[in-house]
Amino acid sequence: MAKPFYVENEGFISFTLTIIGVVLFLVSLMAVLGADFLGLGGWDFWIGAIGAIILFVGGIWLIAHLLKLKEFKKLINVQGKKALMQNLDELEYTAWRLPEKYDKLVAEKKKEYKF
Repeated sequence: MAKPFYVENEGFISFTLTIIGVVLFLVSLMAVLGADFLGLGGWDFWIGAIGAIILFVGGIWLIAHLLKLKEFKKLINVQGKKALMQNLDELEYTAWRLPEKYDKLVAEKKKEYKF
């Protein structure tokens, strides 16, 4: 079963949202401080607020994605069949929350240890 688009592209989407949020916030901040090169008019504050919200959401999403990747790498790199069996449920759950290629890595690891 294919995973949703946002799961398969979570890293790219979260990074892009973070960058867009930073750009919007900085443009608004410069406009508020007097360098209004885009002519935002009265929209300075609102663009800054939207930029801050997008930055916050994208940043949290990016951090969560990176933490999931870190946890997956920690779980997949265990040595020995016994250690893998003890962490198999957590490993499969973490892979389920990540793109499809991580499910394939779990399947390869299970095949390597003949589960």
